[in-house]
Amino acid sequence: MMLGFPCSTVSVILVIRARGNFTVDLYWKDNNLTKVVVYSGSGVPCSIYYKGEKLEFQTNAGCSYCIENDNRRLTLK
Repeated sequence: MMLGFPCSTVSVILVIRARGNFTVDLYWKDNNLTKVVVYSGSGVPCSIYYKGEKLEFQTNAGCSYCIENDNRRLTLK
C-alpha cells in the first residue's frame, strides 16, 4: 500500500480495498496521516509505506490492526 492522499483538515477515508484482500481506514489531520486501521481478509503479510517509512507485519484472516503515525515512524498498536 502506498499512502499519500493530501488533505487540509481532519478527515477519514473509509473502506478502501487494497491488494491482498485488505480493507483500510485512513485518518488524516493537517495533511498528515495519523492512523491506519487494516482489516485482513486473507491473513497474508501486510506492508505499509508512508513518507519513506515502511512497516511490515504478518496478519491473521479476520483480524484488524491499528497503525499510528507519530510524525517520526509508523507503529503497530
